[in-house]
Amino acid sequence: MSLSLKQTLYSKSLLRTDAFEAFMADRQKQLMRLIEVVTGEAPYVGDVPEEGEDVEADEDTVEAELTIPAAEESA
Repeated sequence: MSLSLKQTLYSKSLLRTDAFEAFMADRQKQLMRLIEVVTGEAPYVGDVPEEGEDVEADEDTVEAELTIPAAEESA
């Protein structure tokens, strides 16, 4: 198991604990290092936060958001 985890750049200790955010940050840092090694250039790591918003909606919620305003407009 250790060999396959090392090959995929996973941190065993973070994977085995309940530390998802730390695991993802470490994974991203290792992938950036790999990109730098392969390309010979440091990848861009911006200071600008991501734009947009995360939306977690099921199909019923999405449909309701589309149909309720349409029904109100026709009333």
